[in-house]
Parts: sequence; C-alpha cells; structure tokens
Amino acid sequence: MIGQLARLARVSARTLHHYDRIGLLHPSAHSEAGHRLYSSQDLERRLQRILCYRQLGFSLRQTKALLSAPATDPLADLRQQRAFGGNGPGSRRGDDRGALRDALE
Repeated sequence: MIGQLARLARVSARTLHHYDRIGLLHPSAHSEAGHRLYSSQDLERRLQRILCYRQLGFSLRQTKALLSAPATDPLADLRQQRAFGGNGPGSRRGDDRGALRDALE
C-alpha cells in the first residue's frame, strides 16, 4: 500500500515513513502485519496539503504548525511565507511562488 501511495504522490516510501515519524501524516490504521493503512481522508486532506506546502517552500516544521492550526486560509499561509522571506534556504520553487504571490497582491 505505501509503495502505491508513494508512486501516486511522487514521493518515496521513505518520505512517507518520515512524515509518520515526525507526526505530519499518520496512517488511519495498521494491518495485522504492521503495514501502514491510509484512508482516502488521510490522502485527500492531509497528504495533499503537505505536498502543496512543500512545493511552496514551507519547511516541515512550518507545515506541521499550519496543519495543526484549527483552520487555515491558504492565501494567508502564502502571505505568511512571504513575510518570512520564502526564497531563502530550502526554497524549492522560488520563481513559481513569486508569481503566485504577485497574483495574490
């Protein structure tokens, strides 16, 4: 299951294991053999947002904080990232985010 999920999300199984270890993406259940089982809700709501925030250059720590907040506004999150200077180290898509930010203003 995790291999299929990793391929669909275009991340490694190791990345998904890491997300579980650090509390970003917990499986809904485990099989009798101990395999992680993810629900469609895990994928649609949580993993999708993690990958989006990663693409926008948020750190894993920032992503965890955003996902832990009661309700987040994606536009407010982008504005917050801009305030933190999102083109710094760890930034993956600075040019794309710059265009996105310009569109938000």
